Amino acid sequence: GSLVVSAVEDGAVRLAAADMPTDDAVVVLSGMLTDPPGAPGLMEWSEAVDRYEGGLALYAAGRAPRLIFTGGWLPWQPERQPEGEVLAAWAVERGVPAASIQVTGNVVNTAGEAAAVAALLPQKPGNPPAVLLVTSAFHMRRAQLLFEKAGLAVLPYPVDFRGGRGSAFTFLDLLPNGGSLANTELALREWYGVWFYRLIP
Repeated sequence: GSLVVSAVEDGAVRLAAADMPTDDAVVVLSGMLTDPPGAPGLMEWSEAVDRYEGGLALYAAGRAPRLIFTGGWLPWQPERQPEGEVLAAWAVERGVPAASIQVTGNVVNTAGEAAAVAALLPQKPGNPPAVLLVTSAFHMRRAQLLFEKAGLAVLPYPVDFRGGRGSAFTFLDLLPNGGSLANTELALREWYGVWFYRLIP
């Protein structure tokens, strides 16, 4: 499972925020909040919380003047607050000026996120807006492809690594693991997505 995810992460590495170049905006993709059982409207972090922390680190390091959260929204939960609005409010609590934060309209997938972010940024012929794109490493290849198709110059900032390449290979890696099937499914979904979006103009 982890080897398959490592393959879809495509050799990506995590860099220090301060080592990244400057761009027009830091863009943080949705997909890191879950709804726990209990009081409606409360949300908890998922494994992808590194997307949020990575975006805040880039902004704090002065890598871009604006921080954009995508308004991830589930059509089968229309009453649920879009994820980007929640993240923006939490970022303000963490000290990010509200004037530096933007949230896209409601989006339901990565293609929608790319189109919505492109609509927020001023387009200049021959000089596309440049974004530091923050998402999970396994999702970066597909996300970068879609954001570039939307007319943006993308500098990837992958986080939330699932492949485990940072640790030494041990005997335990050969034993059956309940997470391996989930990792394989996750990797296949990303590969299928990349192939699909490369086939359509």
